[in-house]
Amino acid sequence: MHKEPTQRGLKVAEEVRRMLVDIFRESPLWEQGLAEISLTLTEVRISADLRNAHVFVLPLESTLSGDLLLKKLAKAVPRLRKELAKKTRLRVVPALTFHLDNAFDNFNQIDSLLNDPKIKRDIKKSDT
Repeated sequence: MHKEPTQRGLKVAEEVRRMLVDIFRESPLWEQGLAEISLTLTEVRISADLRNAHVFVLPLESTLSGDLLLKKLAKAVPRLRKELAKKTRLRVVPALTFHLDNAFDNFNQIDSLLNDPKIKRDIKKSDT
């Protein structure tokens, strides 16, 4: 059963997202091969106990495959957590798990479906 996030959980998740953005901006992760990659951190979802954070990323103009990017990010997790520990006042720095954000792909797919002539025709029929 999936519980809705608490107000505190939402605040912590957004603060973790902002801190991660700062970390990526301030200290390039050269040894993990991430310095030349542009990312957008779209969302952080944090568990109710604040111990696990799922970070959703969207690569911008990257030549890396999604799987390779996720492997490089996973390799950077210890350093990212160390940097988070310096910046946060949380008792426990959450474990980070990175995921590709597919929301924009889903939006594009829905948009193309809605612009399909057959679908438009069906929508017009249902309006009359």
